[in-house]
Order: sequence, then C-alpha cells, then structure tokens
Amino acid sequence: MPPISPDAPSLEEWHRALRRHAEESGIGWAISSATDEYRDAFAGGVTPEDYLAEIEPLTQWRGCGCGGG
Repeated sequence: MPPISPDAPSLEEWHRALRRHAEESGIGWAISSATDEYRDAFAGGVTPEDYLAEIEPLTQWRGCGCGGG
C-alpha cells in the first residue's frame, strides 16, 4: 500500500467525492451509502474518479439476457 500523505482525504471525504461524481454522472443510485463498503478501494489508492470509471459500464442496460429479440 502506498504511503498516505498528510493531505490525503479521509475515507469519508473520499466517499463523499465518489457520491458527488456519481450523482453528476447520473448513476448516484449505484453507490452505497455504507462508506465502509469502499474501504478496500480507498486503502488501495483508487481515486473516486477511477472507481466510478470502473463501475460505470456495469450500470448500463445490456438487455435482460434472455436471448429474445
């Protein structure tokens, strides 16, 4: 894990930024209100923007998967 700089955001600040970016992108519904669910991403040095970019494709409708037309 990279060293944490003194001006690094807290987990709560990181989560607020994630929620803000998600709301601005129209996918706020995809972000849990449980901050601790994001502890691993935060501890791993993932930025809120990178986390959102990773999950954004999962929020898109890709059909029901039934194979129908």
